[in-house]
Amino acid sequence: KSRGRAAVSGKAWKDAELLYEKGVSLMPSEAPLHTNLSLVKFQMGDWEGSRSAAQTATEKDSTYVKGYWRLGQALLKLHRLQEALAANQSGIKLDPSNKAFKKECTMLEKKIQEEKDLMELEPAAPEPKTEPAAPLKSTKKPKTKTKESTKATVESKDEEGIFTKSDHVKGYKVVNGKKTSYFHNELSEDAKRLIGDIAPKRLETPAPTAATESKEGSAWNKAGTWEERDVSAWAKESLQKALVETT
Repeated sequence: KSRGRAAVSGKAWKDAELLYEKGVSLMPSEAPLHTNLSLVKFQMGDWEGSRSAAQTATEKDSTYVKGYWRLGQALLKLHRLQEALAANQSGIKLDPSNKAFKKECTMLEKKIQEEKDLMELEPAAPEPKTEPAAPLKSTKKPKTKTKESTKATVESKDEEGIFTKSDHVKGYKVVNGKKTSYFHNELSEDAKRLIGDIAPKRLETPAPTAATESKEGSAWNKAGTWEERDVSAWAKESLQKALVETT
């Protein structure tokens, strides 16, 4: 206890916390140790730890007035105003002349009333309007008529069962039971006689004749074209003859 009080006096809160935690572990029924631990945690900003230690102190000794003071202070920091007021009122019951408790109760009652008035003044949050969902637009594209569907359908046939309505538009006509072009020209018998037989005929090509063999030239020179020959003997004979004539 003495070491813990010394640490609190020197505001060595971490050391004091360790010392008082050690103390409550050794003497868990000592309410003052829990109250002092609540004070240390309060100074360190551990509001919930401070509340828990003070609550334990009141449970260990319900007549220990200081435990209710520490409990009220921690609950105020946690903004649990009604509980803080109840803790201070419990302290007044044990010590009716305690001015600190009375002042704290007056302050808490005022805060609670202010918050209550504020809640009444604030208009209730309007409920979110739910609008009906817009109908989904169809993503299907309208079917378009194909070129085939735009073609004229057969509406009627002529007496021969050959033409459709569109055939007349295109200019077809029938000759000898056959559908022909509108520009088809049928020849008379006289015109056919004058023109004669103009049907295409196959051309007959004569068979190639064997090339006549040339009497002159080598065996392979059938066409008789010029070819180089060995005339050495002829030249020698002609030269000797010319020399004899000159002598």
